[in-house]
Amino acid sequence: MLDELARLKNLSDKRAAAREAASGTKMDELQTVDGRIYKNITIKEATAVGLAFQHSDGSARVNYEKLPQSLQERFYYDPAETAAALVKEREKLHEYEKLVTIQEKESALVKEDQKTTSAKEQKKSLILDLELVDTNIRILNEKLESLKLDFNWESRKGGISRAPIIREQISETEEQLNSLKLRRATISAKLKSE
Repeated sequence: MLDELARLKNLSDKRAAAREAASGTKMDELQTVDGRIYKNITIKEATAVGLAFQHSDGSARVNYEKLPQSLQERFYYDPAETAAALVKEREKLHEYEKLVTIQEKESALVKEDQKTTSAKEQKKSLILDLELVDTNIRILNEKLESLKLDFNWESRKGGISRAPIIREQISETEEQLNSLKLRRATISAKLKSE
């Protein structure tokens, strides 16, 4: 039992180290098992799902099962880990889509209110909406800082690390934050135009 735990810890450490070292790695060409060819590759990140990279035609993420065997082995591809990560990704995407839907509904309500209220009331409504967005930005910034602290701690601790999961949470929080910042800029522009 202890030997198995030690083996799993060692495997987890190797996987984390290999994936962490991947960032910035350059490759002239990458051909997937289904024949797709990418040129001038710069790996941005190796996750539980696969490799995210820049290439001569843009950017891509290729899941491990589509990568050559050598890369699967290099980054310790584990189908169960990938499946679990994809489930979490879908859940987070669903959560994000719900947030976007709520924001769209709020935006639609604000637009409807703007049609029926005076210019002064419109401005007041925009200011309230801006305050709400600012509050959400502040909350997400605090969450992001907390996740970064957790990531740093997890990256340095021994044993099984949650650092890859936290890295994905950081990325998703940054995407949500960017969406809110864009919404804030839109609201600010409307306020300036009135």
